[in-house]
Amino acid sequence: MKTLKRIIFPTVSDLMTEAPMTIGVGLSIADAHERMYLNNIHHLVVVDKQRIVGTLSTRQIYLLSSLSLLDPKQIRVASAMTKPYLCTPETPLIEVAHTMEANRNECVVAVDGGHAAGILTTTDILRALRTMLLGIEVAPQVEPTHQPDLPQERQKIPHHTRLADSAPKSANGRALGGAMNISLPTN
Repeated sequence: MKTLKRIIFPTVSDLMTEAPMTIGVGLSIADAHERMYLNNIHHLVVVDKQRIVGTLSTRQIYLLSSLSLLDPKQIRVASAMTKPYLCTPETPLIEVAHTMEANRNECVVAVDGGHAAGILTTTDILRALRTMLLGIEVAPQVEPTHQPDLPQERQKIPHHTRLADSAPKSANGRALGGAMNISLPTN
């Protein structure tokens, strides 16, 4: 059970996805897109000789693919990546959220011993907000298929599998933590 201090002052490790997927700087953005699609993720940690040198998101890939006259197979990850925002797994979440907002970062890479221990994205932070607002732990709406402890052969999960059907239900049968229709009073 988490301590009260941990609940009040969460750290990156409380919300991050452990063992994030990586990609080498020399691969193409077509390779990166395929890796993201097959694993149902939106961010990759870019490495060069085991050193973290950047991050790459589907947003960057889509932008480059739509603007470029080049074939995505010819565009290297090194030219599409952004400078990574790095922290430790024990960095307070409030500090990370402040920096992410100020710099409009989509993700932060938690580094431990020089390696990517985890990745925290805006989606992870939104799930934490849903948990806070509902007062209960909520399941992710979309689950990445990449998981660090899976055996060599893993089950294929369709892209964008929604988990709302398996989410806990309220007394009126609605999925808790799922999409909510909110009506605001008008004056």
